[in-house]
Amino acid sequence: MTESTAPPGTPFVPNFMQGPPGPPGPAGAMGPPGPAGSAGSVGPAGAVGPAGPTGATGPSGAVGPAGAPGATGATGPTGPTGSTGATGAAGVGVPAGGTANQVLAKIDATNYNTQWVTPAAGLTLPLGQNLTFAPDATYDVGVSTGVNRPRDIYAANTVQAVNAVFTPLVGTQSSLDFALRSNGTDRFIIQNNGHFRPTADITYDIGTSSIRPRDLYLGRNLTVGGTSAFTGTVGVGGAPVTSTGLQVASANLLTVSQAGLWSIPVFSNAATTAGYCVGSTFQTAAAAFTMANGYSYYADVPVLGASSNVTTIYGFYAANQGGARRANAYGVYIAAQSGATSVNAGLYVNSGILIAGSPTPVTGTIGLTGVNPAPGGGAVATLGTIGGSGPTGAGMNSWWKIYIGTTAVYVPYWV
Repeated sequence: MTESTAPPGTPFVPNFMQGPPGPPGPAGAMGPPGPAGSAGSVGPAGAVGPAGPTGATGPSGAVGPAGAPGATGATGPTGPTGSTGATGAAGVGVPAGGTANQVLAKIDATNYNTQWVTPAAGLTLPLGQNLTFAPDATYDVGVSTGVNRPRDIYAANTVQAVNAVFTPLVGTQSSLDFALRSNGTDRFIIQNNGHFRPTADITYDIGTSSIRPRDLYLGRNLTVGGTSAFTGTVGVGGAPVTSTGLQVASANLLTVSQAGLWSIPVFSNAATTAGYCVGSTFQTAAAAFTMANGYSYYADVPVLGASSNVTTIYGFYAANQGGARRANAYGVYIAAQSGATSVNAGLYVNSGILIAGSPTPVTGTIGLTGVNPAPGGGAVATLGTIGGSGPTGAGMNSWWKIYIGTTAVYVPYWV
């Protein structure tokens, strides 16, 4: 606020300017009282007086809230390049120096303590010399775990291990054989046409009696020059059957006469006692059990395929065994049977017997099962009929039924 210059008695009209508050100025001297005048009209406001001196700065007010960030200013121009600083100390890494073809080598076990050295004469790619390893049998080329392996190995001559070798034999690249070698000797050959063979006849085995290959699959023929042993069951023309030692089920036989099993041995001059084309010995295990029936040879019921026919089937057929340079010939020879607790029979026939031609008279005892009653309702023959007297004593026991050709003939017999 400034002091007014109006005459005394003029109403004082305060006039304010906005500014920092200063201390109050000194009070002016009181003028003498003037005579009381009549009240006049209010005069115009006087001019603002000059500003007083600036007062002392007041205490700072509280900090106001932060304003919003301003926009990023434009990048200023690049400043001038500074002067080059002094060279610092050498850091960890490849040391300076070295010449062409030198390599970095450790001086001792201290970290980063290396130097440039000239390597001894050795591996240069591509190789112009032998590649060797030292010490022996210590380092590998690649690994066997399926990673980090070389892809192909190309060799013009031999790829050799300590005890096994794959060796291309003499020939052009398109006709080379490969040999499997051990101890410096070729054992087996894989020929260039794919065949696999040993290098010597009847010399090398495949497997042993205790370490054997598992299965062998052949698409065509098997030729064995020596003996063969089968410890399991065998199937010919079909799968083997566990209940049958040898199962022959060939279904693709040829020619007009065929055989599932045919034996044609040629006996040497050492066979001076006997020769058996087919032999059979019935045998059981050493265990307590009872078998209902045992057969050394058994002709099962024939099974004919649909629409097929057979004129005559023989359960057993013996062709003529006679001929030159033989003393006796038997189509069927049955030795005397004995020792059974119930029945001892060389031949048991459960149906009729048909004899063709003129048989040689039979000597010895023949057992035939009779038929009863006799023809004609059980008539009993009497002694002394048909050509003379019959045996004396008891009456007839039964009849024999014998076929002559296709005619049934009944013959009485007595005991």
